[in-house]
Amino acid sequence: MTVDLVHDFIGGQVINLVGEDGTVLLVKDFVWDTGTELHATFTVDASALPANGIWKLRVTDNTPGIFTVDPGYLDSWSLTF
Repeated sequence: MTVDLVHDFIGGQVINLVGEDGTVLLVKDFVWDTGTELHATFTVDASALPANGIWKLRVTDNTPGIFTVDPGYLDSWSLTF
């Protein structure tokens, strides 16, 4: 899967992939990374889940308040099986 995300403190973002059955797979955890853009490809093992259905990407902003100046945004994401 690929993710393009922009935020003042990209390390504060936790990204999860949510399967059709509600299973949550961690894509990116919180890290102390001070970058502002994330353009990355991630490999997630979803082989035990059905590929059909609606998949969701959940981004949670866990940025400490002292680093937050502007809100971020998810520019795009894609999932390939």
